[in-house]
Amino acid sequence: MGTVSGIVVDQQGQRLSTVFVAVTDGVANYYSTYTNADGTFTLPAAPGVTTVFVYHIYGYSAPAALTNVVVRSGQDTGGLLLTALNPHPR
Repeated sequence: MGTVSGIVVDQQGQRLSTVFVAVTDGVANYYSTYTNADGTFTLPAAPGVTTVFVYHIYGYSAPAALTNVVVRSGQDTGGLLLTALNPHPR
């Protein structure tokens, strides 16, 4: 196993907490978590090519998925940045 880690922010760079983040290889492996209070996340991930995505952020448009993220056994694929679109008007 390896890991993927990163941060979720809005377009102004504000870190977003409690955002549901997941990683999948599209075959049999799927892992998920929520971002910490500082907007960061770390997930286990199976080695190979994966996709990291945000399922939903209340009040925001979810960022585009990060595809072709390469995970290596025993290593962290870090520094991933997911940027959510501006909040929807209420």
